[in-house]
Amino acid sequence: MNAQIKAAWIAALRSGEYKQGQGRLRFGDEFCCLGVLCDLAFKQGLGKWEGFAFKSNGFHLVATVLPPPIADWAGLEQIDPTINKQGISIYNDGSASDNIDPRPFSEIAALIEKYL
Repeated sequence: MNAQIKAAWIAALRSGEYKQGQGRLRFGDEFCCLGVLCDLAFKQGLGKWEGFAFKSNGFHLVATVLPPPIADWAGLEQIDPTINKQGISIYNDGSASDNIDPRPFSEIAALIEKYL
């Protein structure tokens, strides 16, 4: 992952600026952890929000994972980066079948710091 973007993403997740939501990149004023990364890309002029979805470089709207151009910009190989064999979105949203409870942004930031 691009070190500067990683640092900015971690800082944004820890900043308290973003209210955590689940199930969508963005829903009103709530963001999932991947939505925070999309919002950083938005602030760099790399796409636009359309409701709860993000559109970047001509790609169709994406609502639950990173648009491929944003993953590329961030230096990520996956549109839902994997940590401990799970997509990071699972840590944000939780998964009863995987026995994972939703984690707050502070814990997700620590996972990104350690594993990405």
